[in-house]
Amino acid sequence: MGQSAGILEFIYTVTGNTPCSNATSTVEITIEDTPNAGTGQNTTACSDDVTSIDLNGLLTGADTGGNWTQTSGTINGGVFDDLNGTFNPLGQSAGILEFTYTVTGNTPCSNATSTVEITIEDTPNAGTGQNTTACSDDVTSIDLNGLLTGADTGGIGRKPLEQ
Repeated sequence: MGQSAGILEFIYTVTGNTPCSNATSTVEITIEDTPNAGTGQNTTACSDDVTSIDLNGLLTGADTGGNWTQTSGTINGGVFDDLNGTFNPLGQSAGILEFTYTVTGNTPCSNATSTVEITIEDTPNAGTGQNTTACSDDVTSIDLNGLLTGADTGGIGRKPLEQ
């Protein structure tokens, strides 16, 4: 309709023939604001992040007063606070979580929803290094990977720059 919220009043008049007076009737139409859940933006976090993610901060142009729900994925380590619209990823397993913000519409307007996704990445693990000793004339290669316990694969070994 494109009409701003408010009350519109329409008067219908039927002209009476002389000596009858005119007849009128009034109709009021109440226009309700359409709710706006905004536009959601996605984000990525690490499973060792200690700072909570403000889900409201991932919305642009949303009305206040809506409600957050988790709509996809499994929370298994992180903490979702639906009242404050936050998610703390600390300890959360890798994967994608979906949260939906809903603003309730006044009748006859429908509810408005917006969705944000948080992708949780596993924190890389360089493992625990074990020291070894070798002779300066030793020609046998040392398997550096064998000196790491619990390390993720795919890392790059390099000698630190000398100072």
